[in-house]
Amino acid sequence: FIVQLCNLGRTAKRYIQWVEVANPDGGASTTSEGSAKTQQDFDLVEKSATVQKMTSYVKASKESLDDIPYMESLIRSQLMELVILKLDAQVLGGDGSAPNLNGILTQATTFSAGTFANAVDYANRFDVLRVAINQIEIASGGDTNFSANFIPNYIVLNPSDVTSMELTKTTQGVYLLPPFMSVDGNVISGCRVISNTGITAGTFLVGDFSKAFVKMREDAMISVGYENDDFTKNLVTILCETKAVVYIPINYLKAFVTGSFSTALASLRNALS
Repeated sequence: FIVQLCNLGRTAKRYIQWVEVANPDGGASTTSEGSAKTQQDFDLVEKSATVQKMTSYVKASKESLDDIPYMESLIRSQLMELVILKLDAQVLGGDGSAPNLNGILTQATTFSAGTFANAVDYANRFDVLRVAINQIEIASGGDTNFSANFIPNYIVLNPSDVTSMELTKTTQGVYLLPPFMSVDGNVISGCRVISNTGITAGTFLVGDFSKAFVKMREDAMISVGYENDDFTKNLVTILCETKAVVYIPINYLKAFVTGSFSTALASLRNALS
């Protein structure tokens, strides 16, 4: 789950509030004796995000409440899993329009080839991901942008793209294994590959997921009660819901890079490709 990759914590409030550093000017510098010191100037901006609910319910017969093992299985397989998957999808790709969360993909920085534009021989998808990792690494730190030191740790791909990359071969039919990739194909330049159907095939997300904050207000909670004519039909309604919020401070947005493989490849390829 994407949630497990993020900086996970808790909240007791309906809204999350934090302060961001904006419009930095100045920085740090070496200063000789008797010279004026360097001033750092910036604005502090208060931001907030709203906790949202993910819910699902099922109907069950009143008699089934006597079968505890069955009810546990029903709740876990048909309720809690669905709710957690919905939360996962929202953390990854929520569009930020209430009641949706503002997901990581919505806020991530667009892939940029930078100095590698039209400079990579025989560019392939592995090269795209390596350049995306580099894009995050060079966006780290600095004394004027208040960015943290970003350490990319995960790559999120659609299962079909994972399979496609694993099947990549040379013109001689030999499986391709770049020197910056682990033998099992699960790690690319230090970033573990996560297969997740929540991301569209043909696209990718690379990031330092410690910079995405998920705060849980309420874990998956189960409620049982009567709804409408449940009582006369010997039915009960079993409801599961969870409450959470995700946010990325503006100074951390460059910790995430997303894009499409086709566009990224076109920007990397040179005449040899």
